[in-house]
Amino acid sequence: MKRILAFLLALLTVFSLCTVMAANAVAAEDHEHKWVKATCTEPKTCSICGATEGEPKGHKVEEWKTVKKATCTEPGLKEGVCTRCGEKVQKATDPKGHEPGEKWKTIQEPTDSNRTWIRVKYCERCGKECKRQEKNLTEKE
Repeated sequence: MKRILAFLLALLTVFSLCTVMAANAVAAEDHEHKWVKATCTEPKTCSICGATEGEPKGHKVEEWKTVKKATCTEPGLKEGVCTRCGEKVQKATDPKGHEPGEKWKTIQEPTDSNRTWIRVKYCERCGKECKRQEKNLTEKE
């Protein structure tokens, strides 16, 4: 008798859970969405079923402060505060790239034993060699 009663109780519990789950599934499909506005990082979202629509707004920063200056080869970093949500936002800046100077500098003149002439241009920002010309001269030159 106890076994039959336990079985009926278990059956009733499973039936009740299935009914509740089915009711929730129908409610999620058959309702008018109650939208929560999109934020900087989340799209518009229904507060009932969690459905989303559209895209997040994205952060809006009006004033950026340089945290790390970009170099010729390394990116920089700037930060600011989002005017919508107040979150601190960081953004990488592109490396500047080398900027060769206007003038060539001769670093090797041809000699009797070495007929190679070499000249270079250096970056005006960091001083690194960024252009090189080499010319092997013939005996007539």
